[in-house]
Amino acid sequence: MRVLIIEDDEVIADAVGIRFRRDGVQLDHLVSCEDLSPSDADADFDVIVLDLGLPGADGLDFLRALRRTGSAVPVLVFTARYAVTARVEALNLGADDYLTKPFDMDELMARCRALARRRGGWTPSFLRHRDLTLDIAANSGRIGDRPLRLKPKVFQLLQYFIENRGRVLTKSMIESQLYGWNGEVESNTIEVFVSQIRREIGSDYIKTIRGVGYLMARDD
Repeated sequence: MRVLIIEDDEVIADAVGIRFRRDGVQLDHLVSCEDLSPSDADADFDVIVLDLGLPGADGLDFLRALRRTGSAVPVLVFTARYAVTARVEALNLGADDYLTKPFDMDELMARCRALARRRGGWTPSFLRHRDLTLDIAANSGRIGDRPLRLKPKVFQLLQYFIENRGRVLTKSMIESQLYGWNGEVESNTIEVFVSQIRREIGSDYIKTIRGVGYLMARDD
């Protein structure tokens, strides 16, 4: 995967670069979008991470120009602009995802990977982990030969755990995955969902990392 980050804050860009390159992602960095042709961006990159508050041309101006060329390269906008109107404007101009600063580095990586998979047309039909099998299209699953009985949101959370096994998922990451930006979530909802999953599949699949979040360990 090749990612371009357009960000004028060198500290942020360097931190993202260290994290991404550690995971084998090729990362290119620009401090401004003025030196990048929209046609080149579409040809060269799998994902663009775009800051909005850039020197010279604004990030939204670049996004507008990019989409006018017919480019379909996924764009993840991240910015310190918290207003809903800023999110709406970016999405209406063709952004594929939105992340506000400060952000979790693992979440940024996961969102970039998801956008790259989506562009490549890769959508798994089944997920398997140990004796668990999830049929994503049918929204159903089994543990061994027994069908799972989980409500849709709880099933979605189990899918999220399996897709991210080996990574610690914070409560805020889970809430964002299940409810998006504006969803109202009661304070103990995630704990209740995890408890329901454990009752259904057993308590040894998902570990609580106290003060941090939850972890589904890899099976290798």
